Amino acid sequence: MRISAGRATARARVESGKPLEAVHLPDIALTAEPVNGGALAIKKTSLVHLLVASANTNLCETMWLKSEIASIEAVLA
Repeated sequence: MRISAGRATARARVESGKPLEAVHLPDIALTAEPVNGGALAIKKTSLVHLLVASANTNLCETMWLKSEIASIEAVLA
């Protein structure tokens, strides 16, 4: 119950244009259940939004975001 509430909060933050506020919320669920598909999906969505918003202006940030997204995709595959 609590994990799904956290995912809902993260999803709401992403949908309201606040992906930075959402990106770490799924980590709470992932600490308890590292392969939680719902938490991984919303974290990936948050990261993708941050990547788009960054417009590749900071190479370190861009590479970190891409690496995090790739890691999540590997787990979800």
